[in-house]
Parts: sequence; C-alpha cells; structure tokens
Amino acid sequence: MTGISRIGITLLLAAALLLSSCGGGGSSFQDDGSPAGMLTRINAVRTGSGNAALSSDAALQAVAQAHADYMAGITQLKPTDAAGTDLLVLVQNAGFAGNGRILASGESEADVFGRLQANSANAAVFNGAAFTVTGIGYATSSTSQWWCIVVSEGPNP
Repeated sequence: MTGISRIGITLLLAAALLLSSCGGGGSSFQDDGSPAGMLTRINAVRTGSGNAALSSDAALQAVAQAHADYMAGITQLKPTDAAGTDLLVLVQNAGFAGNGRILASGESEADVFGRLQANSANAAVFNGAAFTVTGIGYATSSTSQWWCIVVSEGPNP
C-alpha cells in the first residue's frame, strides 16, 4: 500500500510559493532510503526557499524511528501508536513545542519525497520557517518503505 497521510499543526507557507521556488527530488540525490538522505532533500528545499536548514535531534529521531517501525510492522499509515497515543503528543512528551508531522509510505525515497513535495500541506509542514529541528524515521516492510517525519520549533522553554 502506498499513500500519504498528513496531520499537522502550524502550516506556515503557501504551497504555491514553495512549489514555484524548488525543484524535485532530482538525480543529484542518492536514493538510499535513509533519514540522512531525506533530511538532505528537505534541507535543499528549505535553503532554496530562504529558510534555515533543519538540524536532526536525537530525541525527535527516536520518536520518529519508533513510529516508522510501528507503521512498517502493521503496514499502515497511522497517526497514533499501538496504545492510541497521538504522535504529536509523543513529540510533546519528548519536550518539544510547536510541532508538525508527516507520515508517508512509498517505493523509494525519491518517490516519497516527490509526493510529499507535490502535496501542499505536507510541503508546508517540512518547509515551515518556524521549524528548526527534526527527527526522521525510516523502516521497510515487504510491501513498502515507511517514513515518519516530525518537525518542531524546538524544545519547550
């Protein structure tokens, strides 16, 4: 199953601005199916739009990876964990404020990134100017790659 689900808070940029100012996943990126590869793609769009690059945070990375593993295990995009706790609550519990999330599955990193970029709501989440840190989880199942991207304005004050 492939698809994209977006539930998020604080959509800051108009999709038209984002899509008109950036290129696609492009062949200059290695399609390695890794959080670092996806972050490189996201940051290329962000910096091309005049936003600062996101930095990876270990606590957010742990939340995102656990959720990607969970979705791969159940082969379903789901905004809650097995206990029914919303992913954004888990991010808040990890100490972060002003959060957004993107859940996606697909056949390759380039496939997923291209579809994320083409979806205005998802693109606005990962390119939100207020976001400064991210955690990106990646897992595979027999049917797909599973991605969980969480972004935040930073730690709670």
